[in-house]
Amino acid sequence: MRTKIVNVARLAFFLSTLIIVTIGSFAFGAFSFKRNQTPIPELREAYYAIMEVLVPSDKFLEALPVSQADSDPVKIYHPDQLQPGLVLVSGDEKKRFTTVRVIDRSGRVIKEWKPNWQEIWPDDQGDFPLRPRKSMYLHGLEILPDGSIVANFEHLSTVRIDICGKVMWKLDNLGHHSVHHAADGTLWVSAETPVDTTSNLPSSHGRKVRQWTIQNYDLSGQMLDEISMFDVFLKNDLHGMLYMSSITNGGPSVDGDTLHLNDVETFPDDLDSEIFAPGDLLVSLRNTNTIMVFDRNSYDIKFIKSGSFVRQHDPDFIQGDKISVFDNRNFSLPNGAQASRVVEVEAISGNVTSILDENSQRPFFTDIMGNHQRLENGNILVVASQEGRVMEYLANGDLAWRYDHRVKPMRNMRIYNSMVLPLEMNEAFFESRIAACGVTN
Repeated sequence: MRTKIVNVARLAFFLSTLIIVTIGSFAFGAFSFKRNQTPIPELREAYYAIMEVLVPSDKFLEALPVSQADSDPVKIYHPDQLQPGLVLVSGDEKKRFTTVRVIDRSGRVIKEWKPNWQEIWPDDQGDFPLRPRKSMYLHGLEILPDGSIVANFEHLSTVRIDICGKVMWKLDNLGHHSVHHAADGTLWVSAETPVDTTSNLPSSHGRKVRQWTIQNYDLSGQMLDEISMFDVFLKNDLHGMLYMSSITNGGPSVDGDTLHLNDVETFPDDLDSEIFAPGDLLVSLRNTNTIMVFDRNSYDIKFIKSGSFVRQHDPDFIQGDKISVFDNRNFSLPNGAQASRVVEVEAISGNVTSILDENSQRPFFTDIMGNHQRLENGNILVVASQEGRVMEYLANGDLAWRYDHRVKPMRNMRIYNSMVLPLEMNEAFFESRIAACGVTN
């Protein structure tokens, strides 16, 4: 009998100890999670390490083919109303292998580049937190007056390649999304600092946060300046913009891609404005649904707009105080349809006007990426990246031209960038420079 009582007492002791430890552990864990204290950061690091093995973080960057192709890959609807000029298009030939082409309106290839990641960056070169197993697509593209191109291997490298296909320079700068050739002849690139850097992080930002930066280079690839978007927000006392992805009570805690800087360009010299000056920087921060303009020297914000677009890309200065924005609008409309759009933002009043949307002759949609170009004749060039399609619209929304990036029968691949080139970059321009290379194309 005594032995039975002792055993019951021991069981009660062990059970009560287990309950106390469990409750204590839960309480300690809840407190640590709320305060982002040990062991939460360590557990988060272990989670990231395991997930990197199971699902590599660059997997989502692969270009996925879409099956929304038309029977004819190129169609001209209003030939007399097209903006004159050849068209530059970058799109994948297979997953994460991007080809850059200059084409005419029939789709005929005038010039082609095929940058290969493994050839440009052999395994023993470059300092990259993650190196692709095969290749990486190009995201962000600019063509310079001499016919060379500057582009980003997404989240990895900015490179300049001449018209003959020779690499002029390459940077392991973690460049991504956009390249802008400014009026002063320099280049502006959206980039980031290594994701495991722990110094100079705002409070409650984890080690895996992406530190988005803006980099300024001369045409030889020498860095002239670098601006941290964290510094811009902190300078303007906009701490809340750094924690918009946090849903925890108490002290906010954020990790990963909190801002997603996807575009940068400068205010041009040939536009007049009441609030902007030449050289001011216009940026797009996708994950806060925000565009903003600030002084590149003082960091003072001159204009900011949030919430009138969803996961937007490619804001452009137009007509002085107006900004044109590619609004991905990647949610379902009340009728269940999905349609991206192009909007104009009045910087002084803040008013937003839809220019191209679901009421256009042929609506377009891309949940990620996408860009546009406001053309001199009033038309608008639109890149619906996930559709693998470039379209030129008239001012009234009618479709004037369509180009499907056809890789296989009835199958498009993703397009990253496209633009109508200046008139001086005509077929003769490329023919003469290609001939000087001593090779065809």
